[in-house]
Amino acid sequence: MLSDLTHYLQSSHLIYAWHEESNPTGSLKDKMVGFALERAKKNGELKEGVPVVEASSGNTGAALAYAARELGHLVHIFVSEAVSIDKKDALRSYGATVHEISVSAGPQSEIRSAQEFADQHEFYFFNQFENPYHIEGYRHALVPPLLRALEKQNILIDTFVGGVGSGASVRAIGEALRTINSELRILAVLPQSFPSAIEGLHPAHLSPVGEFPLWAARENGFESETILVDDEQALSQAVHLHHYGFEVGPASGAVVSVAKGPKALGNTLVVFTDHKNKYTQKFQEWREKLKEGHGEA
Repeated sequence: MLSDLTHYLQSSHLIYAWHEESNPTGSLKDKMVGFALERAKKNGELKEGVPVVEASSGNTGAALAYAARELGHLVHIFVSEAVSIDKKDALRSYGATVHEISVSAGPQSEIRSAQEFADQHEFYFFNQFENPYHIEGYRHALVPPLLRALEKQNILIDTFVGGVGSGASVRAIGEALRTINSELRILAVLPQSFPSAIEGLHPAHLSPVGEFPLWAARENGFESETILVDDEQALSQAVHLHHYGFEVGPASGAVVSVAKGPKALGNTLVVFTDHKNKYTQKFQEWREKLKEGHGEA
């Protein structure tokens, strides 16, 4: 579904949102994971009954646990201890075994831990940050309906604002939109700090390892600019959207905060990546903090 947010944001330019938060586990990862698991099984990389291991801020993990269970696979998910309780509870409800990693170990520690665990037990490491089926899944399942909706409403996108986790969805959507408009501006959004309440976006800029392969493989100059967003910007914008019935998480708030700003020009597109019900405690904690500090949220 495509929504016009312009009125709600009181923006001077048109802003559209593509919705993915109504998928089975509440995020855009559902479409990618289903495709990627099918390809891995078809190509003999994921053997019958072998457990699946992944590092995740919760969305890929939930999608994996949901889809892999249907295919007869146990799932182990490695998450930062900073990930919301709601997400960790959801992972367990889908049957995943959750391994929590201390934030003091750094922004890529859960990835290293997941890979070591998979290697040690000879399990299948999904590895969303390098899995070639990841971006292929978005190109196959996410991009076509989005392009059809834009074409149906005769909308030409001038600026795409995308949050970068693995970078796969931003690449898939950005590359497709740029074939239609060669002058497309792509604004890449990352969290300003680690740990961050903007789960799903990864502060790769803070890591000595650098960018993940799927994001690094983009064309030189792919993004027009990279913009860092802090937790307060993301959470306050998400809560503002809740008032109008858009039940989204902090990552959606982060991209909207950039989309309504001066860097976005012309018809602007964002993607609502996941549902607010995964962040009930985080939003509550933020509201309490505001009450203590300077008034109601």
